[in-house]
Amino acid sequence: WNTKFEELKDYKRYYGDCLVPKTHHNKQLMKWVEVQRSQYKNLQIGDRSSMSAERLERLESVDFVWNVFEYKWLQKLAEMRQFLIINGHCKIPV
Repeated sequence: WNTKFEELKDYKRYYGDCLVPKTHHNKQLMKWVEVQRSQYKNLQIGDRSSMSAERLERLESVDFVWNVFEYKWLQKLAEMRQFLIINGHCKIPV
């Protein structure tokens, strides 16, 4: 776990986030990230989980994204709000 966490920190230093994509060359890191999200979800619903309080704290210390869909949706919403502020409307050209 510690080794992969260090790899995640390296990834974040290089890419600026913890959103390791499925297409990333380090498949083991991508899989590890998926497992962390799965274990967190299990913890949230009360199922068996290997996500300890220490691991949770360490992942959150690097701004780990637990829900990628929600994260990306909120990013796009923020972009739309910025567009509205600048342009006075939400009719975004395609």
